[in-house]
Amino acid sequence: MDNNLKKPKAFLVISRYKENVEWIKSLTDNYIIYNKGEELSIEYKQIVAPNFGGNQYDIFRYIYDNYDNLPDLIAFVQGDPYDHCIPERFNTLIYNESFTLLFGDPRYPDGNLGGQPYWEQNSSWYINEPFNSHKPPCKFSSFDDFANHMFSDYTHQPTVTFPPGSQFIVEKERCLHYSKNFWKKIMEAVCQEIGMNGGRETHIIERAMQMIFENKFNER
Repeated sequence: MDNNLKKPKAFLVISRYKENVEWIKSLTDNYIIYNKGEELSIEYKQIVAPNFGGNQYDIFRYIYDNYDNLPDLIAFVQGDPYDHCIPERFNTLIYNESFTLLFGDPRYPDGNLGGQPYWEQNSSWYINEPFNSHKPPCKFSSFDDFANHMFSDYTHQPTVTFPPGSQFIVEKERCLHYSKNFWKKIMEAVCQEIGMNGGRETHIIERAMQMIFENKFNER
């Protein structure tokens, strides 16, 4: 195990489809896997989950289901955490004990190996892009429409910043900033059709995740 054989302080919540999760064995035994693919062997701690909603839905579900008994520190990661955070960064950052974006990916010019989050103009291009053409219409017309649906005091943000992949270390208090009903409401905002990977809504929600965990606004 890296880092002088220490385990991360954070409890890991892992979203998995087909990824090889063997990496967890050398890191910690303090985890749960939301497994949307073929069932893993009994050596893994897993919850069999329906295949929709992306890893964002699993984040919301975990917080909602465990709202009254959340760990003090939680790391939300994908089945392959290195897809959006190169191993050298992830294997260092995972030991952090405060809010952290688990990100560092040379594919994103504004979210580089220094871990700066990606940023883009607050627009609706991701709702109507061709990669979404096979998915049902979005429940929201824009990022602002979604944010106003969730927050009572939201103000328009000219740009949005977010780490692609939605991997974070968060303190319990950041989750409890919102009521349990908030997490239920945001789960209901996700398209739950199997094979739609959360529909077009997850593209909006991915861009809102950093804002949500930063507790910038209050729930509606």
